[in-house]
Amino acid sequence: MEQRARLTDLVDSALIAGSFLHKLNDEEKIQRLNVVVELSRSFLLDVGSKDEIENVILRLWAGCMSAAKVIAPSNKSGPNILAIRIKVFSQKIDILCQTDPIYKAGVETAPSFKNLEERHIHLKEFHKILRLRGMRHKHPETLTRILLDINHPSFLH
Repeated sequence: MEQRARLTDLVDSALIAGSFLHKLNDEEKIQRLNVVVELSRSFLLDVGSKDEIENVILRLWAGCMSAAKVIAPSNKSGPNILAIRIKVFSQKIDILCQTDPIYKAGVETAPSFKNLEERHIHLKEFHKILRLRGMRHKHPETLTRILLDINHPSFLH
C-alpha cells in the first residue's frame, strides 16, 4: 500500500505541478502526462506500453484523489461531515469500484496517501521553522528521508 501511495503522490505532484489541470492547454497536459509515465515506469515493471502505463496510473490516481478528498476533514466546500462522506462513497466511489479494480486500488490507497501528504506538510513546516530560527540541519537529505519514511524509528506520528 505504501508503494501505491508513493506512486500516487508522484503522479499527483507531476500532474498538478502548481496549477490546475483544467487551466492547461492540450500540449501542456500531454507534456505532464509524459513526465508522469517516465516517473512511473519503475513502479509498474509489469506494464509494457506507454498507453497502458497512462491508463493504469490515471485510474489509480483518480481513485485515490476521489477518496482522499472525501476522507479529508474538510475541502473547499467546507467540512466533510459523515453524511456527505456516506453519500459520496455510496453514490459515486463504490459504484466505480465495482467495475474498475484499478480505481478501487486507488481508493484503497487514499489513507496511505493522506498520511504521506501529511508527512510532506510536516517536513515543510519543520524546514520553515528551522529557517525562521536561523538554523540548518547538517544533513537535510537524511532528515527528509527519515521524515518521509513511516517505518523509521525517528518518525513521530
